[in-house]
Amino acid sequence: MTDECQLFLSKRLVTETKIFDGGVLVDERGVIVDVLERNEAEKLITQSKGKLKVTDGGDWALIAGVVDSHVHVNEPGRTAWEGFRTATNAAAAGGITTIVDMPLNSIPPTTTLENLKTKVKSATGHVYVDVGFWGGVIVGNQDSLRDLVKAGVVGFKCFLCPSGVDEFPNVGAEDLELAFNALEGTGSVLAFHAELEDDCPDDKTTNKQDPEEYNTYLESRPPKMELNAISLITSFLERTEYEMLWKCLLDDKLDLVVSDHSPCTPDLKCSNNLEAWGGISSVQFGLSLFWTQASTRGLDLRAISKYLSNGPANLCGLQNRKGALKKGLDADLVYFAPDETFVIKSDIIRHKNKLTPYIGKELKGVVKKTYVRGQLVFAEGDIVGEPKGKLLIGGLD
Repeated sequence: MTDECQLFLSKRLVTETKIFDGGVLVDERGVIVDVLERNEAEKLITQSKGKLKVTDGGDWALIAGVVDSHVHVNEPGRTAWEGFRTATNAAAAGGITTIVDMPLNSIPPTTTLENLKTKVKSATGHVYVDVGFWGGVIVGNQDSLRDLVKAGVVGFKCFLCPSGVDEFPNVGAEDLELAFNALEGTGSVLAFHAELEDDCPDDKTTNKQDPEEYNTYLESRPPKMELNAISLITSFLERTEYEMLWKCLLDDKLDLVVSDHSPCTPDLKCSNNLEAWGGISSVQFGLSLFWTQASTRGLDLRAISKYLSNGPANLCGLQNRKGALKKGLDADLVYFAPDETFVIKSDIIRHKNKLTPYIGKELKGVVKKTYVRGQLVFAEGDIVGEPKGKLLIGGLD
């Protein structure tokens, strides 16, 4: 143990399996050396003879930093919507120590090695938390996928339906086959917006029939298509479906919970529901939103570690660096006051556009301090110092 080691104490130290009174010992690199029971931690303090830097959170819970694997930063290209500095600022305030940026809605999207380099250049020096990157699968980019894997993307995302932006076109079955062949043996993940279109009626047949005949109308809309369309409708506003999602989590049928932070400018939200941009800005509040609901359903703080930290890290192949309070992992730590509450107001929002459907909502659980690799990045309601985050990428040369 060197003089630069730190010890973080809490009466409620939270792992995925237990909650106990103890501490986390961190070395000068910002890596966890050990997770200790309180008596072991006190013994270590005595042995250090005042040389060990000790931070005691008291009753605040000490949890692993949240890993949000679904964040649209939109830089470069749509920086009026969001950017690396503002998105990671909001993340740090929300107890998120790692975000993984989606391949869209930036311009260019992360679909080639050169496009990834462009995005990395935009992010360098501007991130308050650590940032990983998803690559994208679009029509015709199968020859770029292995280069992106070598560069360090955590996986790939594609759309089977229109994505909402022209520069990220959706793919079909043939494109997927090409992508699978290109990625075979890499161990990479391919994630889907899984709304693959069903076969449509043959336009050549229906076009030859009298358009004024009712049978022509019926043949252009076979019952199969109507039934399939209805079966895909999910009304998340209905309480029954909402509770079904929670039941899936309580029954351990879900692996993770993330924000899908997808911001935009105010004007894109001011039209009717069919035309408005479909994303929600929530990266800053995901931890507290989850805890507000989870705590009323009998879940304890271990659920945060499991679903918000460890689960997303596993999906992205970051489990050997992130997502848990475990020896050898990065010391991404959060002091969290689970019993305190706060109200979301526009003046506390840190992402670029002060839009979120949660304004006015009272949430349970307040982030007190956020540490990335042992370095304090958020405390007392504000960012601490200049950006200290790293880009989780390599092999760009």
